[in-house]
Amino acid sequence: RDARAIEIQKKLINVGHRHFVFSVPYKLRPLFWKCRKLFDCLFKTVDEALHFSISLSKKDKKADYRLGFVAFLHTSGKSLNMHPHLHVLLAEALVDKFGNSKKIDFFPFERLRKVFMFKFLSNANKVLKKHGDINLYKEFNKLRPNLYRDYKNGFYTYGPRSKTTISEETRLTNIKKIANYIARYASHPPISESNILSFDRDNNTVTWKYLDY
Repeated sequence: RDARAIEIQKKLINVGHRHFVFSVPYKLRPLFWKCRKLFDCLFKTVDEALHFSISLSKKDKKADYRLGFVAFLHTSGKSLNMHPHLHVLLAEALVDKFGNSKKIDFFPFERLRKVFMFKFLSNANKVLKKHGDINLYKEFNKLRPNLYRDYKNGFYTYGPRSKTTISEETRLTNIKKIANYIARYASHPPISESNILSFDRDNNTVTWKYLDY
């Protein structure tokens, strides 16, 4: 875990960072276990949605500015329910191939949520079509129009604005803390040991507590 934290710190730049969460509706979640390539599809979609949602000038596009982020997959929720979602640690800056950075701290959430939904459903359609399971492909396409109807504001996306009025020293300290947090988070088992209340060896059951969001 410590080695991972150090590797993450090497990749982070000296700017503010934001913690995003991207999640898919519960009706889509069983499909991930029937077609594991959807996990790759989720990573690809988040990358596309973030870059598509930010406004770049022609000059920025020509300089090939890109966003920098570290993304981690979680496959379950607090209650161990089936819940594939991505935690994304994103630098509030654009960086070109020469290492030049340009601050960016505005992310249009209304647009980001909808882009994330449309791109995921489009990418998932391509993945499932190639997967070869015709029944799974039909199941997905039966769900698809209902999802567009039920999620008019797009799929769940969360990324609160970070504090902007902090010193450079505080920011560097925060970056290290974030790296350690992400490394710990990525190494964490589905159930934290501190949340386990009891283990019944005779009945092979575990009792644990969790926050219900």
